[in-house]
Amino acid sequence: MSQSPNTDKIVESLKNSLIEAIDANLLSIIRHGLGSQSDTIQILVVVDNFENDVWERLGQAFESTKKRKQLSPMLVTHQELISSTDVFPLTFLEMKRKFEVVYGADVLTNLDIRQIHLRLRCEQELKNSLFRMQTTFFRHTNSRKHLLAAMKQHFGAFKRALIGCSILYGQAAPEDDNGLIENAAANLRLDAETLRKANALVEGDTKHDIEWLKSLFVGIMAQIQSAANEVDQMADEVEVIELSDSED
Repeated sequence: MSQSPNTDKIVESLKNSLIEAIDANLLSIIRHGLGSQSDTIQILVVVDNFENDVWERLGQAFESTKKRKQLSPMLVTHQELISSTDVFPLTFLEMKRKFEVVYGADVLTNLDIRQIHLRLRCEQELKNSLFRMQTTFFRHTNSRKHLLAAMKQHFGAFKRALIGCSILYGQAAPEDDNGLIENAAANLRLDAETLRKANALVEGDTKHDIEWLKSLFVGIMAQIQSAANEVDQMADEVEVIELSDSED
């Protein structure tokens, strides 16, 4: 995956700062989220432990990194990483999809994520978005500002859950929104046209009036509810999820 020279320099600066600060305690630095349109550089830093003065040295290392505001780091011990896939399966699946090892060990490729945990997390994400949208509509029925903000926030979370749903159905995570919508329509029996309208809205097509927005808002709540019901009915399996070759 190509990177800008500026991105390379920022990541290299962080790597050098961390090596100098904690050396043998540093197990891995991984850049993930490759291919994202965001300017944020997503980094996973894995250490052996947080004993003694490690926190102080880690903080100083980050402070000394050039243009650190562009970095979005996650800092964990290796034990925390391998013991957290049951509660953050979507997060770690997203990391596993497209990443590169900047320093140290590849701690993601063989990270086990089980179907039962992914199914539960997808259902949780879907119902969380649904409940929050229902509350927003109840409180701000005629506020274009609030409805639009909620749509942008929760439709993004909805799409994230739909990526997990594609994987639950044994498919590669779609490379773009069109593929994601097609999978959702086929697997979860959702209305593709409603999803496309919402996707266009959050991507910037905001010229519509309040009545149109309210209608779409209600429509998306119905789609999320349908998706949640479908996922709720799926059988729980304990097998480890294997990403398809097209995910590499």
